[in-house]
Amino acid sequence: MSQAALIATVRRLHVICNDHGAAATMDRVPRAGSAQLSQAWGVYAALLRRAAVAEKRIGSPAIRDLAEALAGVTTDSQVRATLLGGVRLLPRGRFYRDGIDVYPALLSAIPRPCGTVA
Repeated sequence: MSQAALIATVRRLHVICNDHGAAATMDRVPRAGSAQLSQAWGVYAALLRRAAVAEKRIGSPAIRDLAEALAGVTTDSQVRATLLGGVRLLPRGRFYRDGIDVYPALLSAIPRPCGTVA
């Protein structure tokens, strides 16, 4: 899955959570909700399991550590592809501006087709 596809998929999962009153950070399993919310959580949990594999590769879950590792990788695209082996950044449902998490407001602002529920 490309980075762009992963971002689009996770954004959809975050929208579902937000629309059902659950935190987009998906830090904990929602107590109750629709089948759609449960399915969204299941998909995100599977992605988090894959994140553990990536963490093992670079030795840290921190974005700054991944950025440091990427900065040290050669610019040769074939070598980079081999070394990174499909590593992707997993959006975590937070976006801070001046110390305030504005991500829930951004999710709420995403247009929805008329007559549909997340």
